Amino acid sequence: MTAKSIWIELDSLHSSILLRGVRDGIMPNLARLMARSGATRVNYEIPLQVAAWATAHTGLSVADHGATAFDQPIPGTYRMRIQPRPVKPGSTYWEVLGRSGKRVLVVNSVNAIHTPGVNGIQLNEWATHVAGRRAKATSYPSEIAASLDREFPDDPFAEKDCGSDKYADADRLGNSISASLANKSKAFANLIDREDWDHVHIGIDDLHNLGHVLWRCFEKNDPGNAMVRRALTDADAAVGVFLNRAGPDTAAIVLLLGGIGPANTWSHMVDKIIARFENGGSRERNLYSTLGHVWAAQPPWLENKLLPLKSYLREFYLETKRRRRRAFAMPLNEETGTIRINLRGREPHGVVEPGKEAKALKEDLREALLGLRDVDSNIPLVTEVQFSRDLVPEAVDSLSMPDMFITWNRTKRMDAVQSERLGRIEMGFWPPRTGDHQVDGLVLTNRPIAHGRSSRDGVSVFDLAPTIAALHGVACHKKWRGTALAGLSQSMAGETVAV
Repeated sequence: MTAKSIWIELDSLHSSILLRGVRDGIMPNLARLMARSGATRVNYEIPLQVAAWATAHTGLSVADHGATAFDQPIPGTYRMRIQPRPVKPGSTYWEVLGRSGKRVLVVNSVNAIHTPGVNGIQLNEWATHVAGRRAKATSYPSEIAASLDREFPDDPFAEKDCGSDKYADADRLGNSISASLANKSKAFANLIDREDWDHVHIGIDDLHNLGHVLWRCFEKNDPGNAMVRRALTDADAAVGVFLNRAGPDTAAIVLLLGGIGPANTWSHMVDKIIARFENGGSRERNLYSTLGHVWAAQPPWLENKLLPLKSYLREFYLETKRRRRRAFAMPLNEETGTIRINLRGREPHGVVEPGKEAKALKEDLREALLGLRDVDSNIPLVTEVQFSRDLVPEAVDSLSMPDMFITWNRTKRMDAVQSERLGRIEMGFWPPRTGDHQVDGLVLTNRPIAHGRSSRDGVSVFDLAPTIAALHGVACHKKWRGTALAGLSQSMAGETVAV
């Protein structure tokens, strides 16, 4: 069978690793795509990969879909809780296609947005990287997931290989990735073969955990790099299977967002930096660091059981501090540090006046953050501080939106930093992951991309959903902000279908 278009996403594969694999000749299918159109950078709306995936899948701004991260604030409090599916159903680009009569196949979309009324098939979280079969797959219709579980009863996933390189076994994890990709290649190809689809959407997430727990293996001179090369080869082979099944005339997009690199970040230390900023020279006892040490020492099979307790203790401890401070950290992701101002009229017990006072505080915080330097090398800890008012002005009062985004200098692991203003600040604890997410996006296609209104050094994450719609002659959703990529979107001419 065939498909008129196919979207393949490679979850948590850093663009530099993909490009290296192409150069080294171990990813020939992606190399053939690059030979036709090159590789184009994808620019985020805000520097958080959960938000970027949500925008790619919905075409909507974070102001509309609200998914900054999995940690979401609880209304009326200073606490947060984990929401594994922060985007509500009814907003995806494949639903827009389906409402216009297009038949769609959606398989293992990254950060799945469930679509019970999909016009076709949707399979979610089947043998995914985090928990294997422990996270039970769902599908619409329901018998799809059940039939796959019967056909592939053996899951190679080992829970010890998830969470920390202290317990991970490289050989076992490498074999697990290869076996999983082989199973998915067969299973997902069979789904493509069911009918002539208008559009196919497939997520490949098997490299995600590898980057988290064994980042060192991605270094060329590490003995474990042979295992990484094998995993990249197998991932590329799976891409090739899906492209071949879709057919030679299919318009193809391969998307990377939120690639994993060295976990040299201080996101979990932002609260400690703010405490120093607020309290000057005082060195208050940091129970958060103690809890962090305890958490990092737990084996991965216990972490999952303790995750709700960990989240509760963290938020119980931090709530009182957030209430009385002028600014507080929002623990959203290690990729980017985030700060929210305790704004009067917006927060439950706000202490900072909106307007001049809030603006002055943010500028002062930015100056203090940019002044921090590594004790050993004197390189800056922070490369950039951005304000949400400049990125998404209509979302500054959103419950889930930070006011400030901190970009870390990831070139070096810094155990202690200092500045004349804040003094010396030591890393309280290092999380167990050796690799973590970075703001990183890349798109490969088998059609030329003419950038149009997009910047010359990349395309916007907003442009992807409109491009798929235009490929099928479907009118854009009224809230979509992006522009269909000329060249790629014009490869399937036809009349526009209203939705």
